[in-house]
Amino acid sequence: MSFPLAPSRERRRRRRVWLLIGIAIVVGVIALAVRFRTETRDTAAYLTLAKEIADDEAQLSQSLASLLEDLATLDRPELMRRIELLSSSADELRGSLDDVVVTGTIAEVHGFLIVASTSWRDALAGLDDGVVAVLESPDGTDGEVVLREVFELLEVGDRAYDGFEDAIGRLDPDLVTQTYPEVVFVGPGQSNTHSAEAVTRRLTASSGLADRYDVSVTATLDPAPVGDRNGVPVVPFGTTFVVNVVVANVGNLDAAEMGLDVSLLEVGGDEVVQSRSELLTDLGAGGATTVVVDDFTVDPGKLYEVTARVTLAEDTDPDNDVWSVLFLRNEE
Repeated sequence: MSFPLAPSRERRRRRRVWLLIGIAIVVGVIALAVRFRTETRDTAAYLTLAKEIADDEAQLSQSLASLLEDLATLDRPELMRRIELLSSSADELRGSLDDVVVTGTIAEVHGFLIVASTSWRDALAGLDDGVVAVLESPDGTDGEVVLREVFELLEVGDRAYDGFEDAIGRLDPDLVTQTYPEVVFVGPGQSNTHSAEAVTRRLTASSGLADRYDVSVTATLDPAPVGDRNGVPVVPFGTTFVVNVVVANVGNLDAAEMGLDVSLLEVGGDEVVQSRSELLTDLGAGGATTVVVDDFTVDPGKLYEVTARVTLAEDTDPDNDVWSVLFLRNEE
């Protein structure tokens, strides 16, 4: 035989149920609040990073404009150095977006920024190939084709950044606390500099960018002359005499192998010649190396001529291949 639950037990059961429901509601509200705060924090962090990237991309676009305007005045090593700097900077900016937290609020913003930064990165990475192709084959078309792809990618990035700015403008104004810069890599009125045809034309017209082997030689004496006698430099008396020879690669191509000959001629008297020869290798464009010659015998009161000569088979400017000086060694 069964009996209904006592009223007091039924009330206690209902109170426990409502208590559990209340706890669940409180936990849910807290979870939603925490989630909201976390998403708000992640969104703010993303927008701060996006501002930093946009500022740097704007600076990068100015650096590209400066490079293209300076094409006629640059030598090849400097041109390639600046292109490499542009490419590595764009790659770093794109990489900074790889591990960011993207909330639903900024998904559209993120999508546009990804497309923009990827397009700019890929364009600047191809600039090196296009320029080299034009310089190595001025009469060919391969370089101009690559450069055309470069500028098309830059324009794709520009349009994606326009979408990024529009998406930013649709966000809750309370989230957007900073002003984002205008970023344009290929703007209106820049056809004289920012186009494949313009870059190709200027590269082929610049003599400083053509392939050129050229090494030069200079030297200093130690001790250095302290005066002159009848126009002839006078080297002070001492226990040592050193010729510091500097060979520089002033061309825009690496020099694989060159010869260096240094000689000391006693002028008058027995016309005794002392000499030193060395083989120098792997001197990069824009680089220099120093050879120290410290085994020449120089007697006081005698007149000498020291000559340094560098020899490179492909050298295009023989005028800077020889350095010499006449000097008198002072007496004790």
